[in-house]
Amino acid sequence: MSIRVLFVYPSPCPYMGGVNLKDDIYGAFGYCNLQKTDGIEIDWYCVNQQSLLFKMFKKIPFIKEIMTQTGCITKQKNYDVIYCGRDMHLLPLAIYRKLGLIYRPILIVSHFSYNTQYKTSLFLRFFKKIERHFVFTSIDRITFACQALLDTAKRDFTIPEKYQLVSSWGANMSFYDRRIFNKLPSYKYFLAAGGNNRDYTSLIEAFRKVPSANLLIFGKYKSIPQNIHLPHNVTINKFEEGTDAITQYKKLREAYYNCIAVCLPIKELNDVPNGATVLVEALAMGKPIIITEADTNFIDVNKEGCGITVQRSSIDGWINAVRFFMENQKEAIKMGDAAYKLAQEVYNMENFSQHIAKLLKEMTQ
Repeated sequence: MSIRVLFVYPSPCPYMGGVNLKDDIYGAFGYCNLQKTDGIEIDWYCVNQQSLLFKMFKKIPFIKEIMTQTGCITKQKNYDVIYCGRDMHLLPLAIYRKLGLIYRPILIVSHFSYNTQYKTSLFLRFFKKIERHFVFTSIDRITFACQALLDTAKRDFTIPEKYQLVSSWGANMSFYDRRIFNKLPSYKYFLAAGGNNRDYTSLIEAFRKVPSANLLIFGKYKSIPQNIHLPHNVTINKFEEGTDAITQYKKLREAYYNCIAVCLPIKELNDVPNGATVLVEALAMGKPIIITEADTNFIDVNKEGCGITVQRSSIDGWINAVRFFMENQKEAIKMGDAAYKLAQEVYNMENFSQHIAKLLKEMTQ
């Protein structure tokens, strides 16, 4: 008998025409792989964004997340377990479970450490503690997206043993597959991607002082500097408006393949592994990583032999890192091979999904 799983996600399902892993840019935290897993029936649930009620309140921050979690109260009756793998705040879901309004067991993947030490605002610290209390006293099973998150959480509060799980989230290697390219990488530039909490100002200034190295910034976010004078060796490639997502991400995939290394300049330290999506994509494409030093990074690239770190806001640090890879191409390729091996063996969507499937089955036995 199959387990019926309600998959909670605050955006409409992009797989209405079926799932082809080779064109799956999202990964969707295991949804696609779980659909193909024996003994599991999984349905995507998101609030109806065309409803009058949603349209009335759509300008309220986090309303998609709140209304989707609230909708689980009525949707749960046809399912055995509720699964939420996305990185979103789950205070409403935890409260509903605490009050008994949600009676089905809940499994979540935590992309937050809930460590309050990185918050300077007393209000944010208080909110974080409230959310943490309800999540860790109400949710049935919690697994962290990476070991660094669990370690960061342990530094601030005591976690019950049943929540000390790690599922090692990673990229969909059926899409991020470097074997589809029938020519060698061009190695013409360094690549930076994404936009949340990025220190592109320091990165651009570093490349201004290394004119022989090229930087391609690939993204669509507001944190990409708009008014800064770009040196000749820095190019910004924004996602094209109106272009479908698959086309956009195929361009990004090719940019990964041809780069020397992937740059992740993190602006502010906080309790989450910033740049995690770009990092796991870089691993899958077999690229070395240069990342701002932080104890909350998704992985320790120095320890894993797949990259190097620089101090936060250090232009000189970025200059030295860029020059290192420019002058040591064999070492760059060696680190890229280590990254690829790490993605193959640990951080990939298939392994992640298998662990989630195991937890779902355990919860319904």
